Amino acid sequence: MNEKEAYLKIAERTLDSSEKLLNEGLQETSGFYTYHAFESLGGALCAHFNREYPQGHDKKINQFIATSSKVDNQFKRAVSEVATILQSFGRNKFLYPDRQPNGSIKLPQDKLTKTDAQDMLRRVKGIRNRLKNIIAS
Repeated sequence: MNEKEAYLKIAERTLDSSEKLLNEGLQETSGFYTYHAFESLGGALCAHFNREYPQGHDKKINQFIATSSKVDNQFKRAVSEVATILQSFGRNKFLYPDRQPNGSIKLPQDKLTKTDAQDMLRRVKGIRNRLKNIIAS
């Protein structure tokens, strides 16, 4: 198995897990897995184009967007749009509590609705489907 196949395999398994978690009502954990799958898809694309894939989360997303331009403008727009949505939630918001200005605590499950998690999963699966065609060609 080469690097792009490994990243794609990780993305596939993570998307499957994300869907199962969402069906169990664990939308924040599903959101985290969806985010991780998106990063893994970036790794697959970068490996396909022999581009280095950095370690930091924000750097990974930026490199995924940059490398997506090697495909076409439509794919780059789709990757950029999904990246913007995922980053608007913030990776760590899926994992940790947030202290609010009034002193209360907001839990991860209160930061992401099931509908938002479903939408993110659907969009990342769309990126995955397109990416599989890119890698196969």
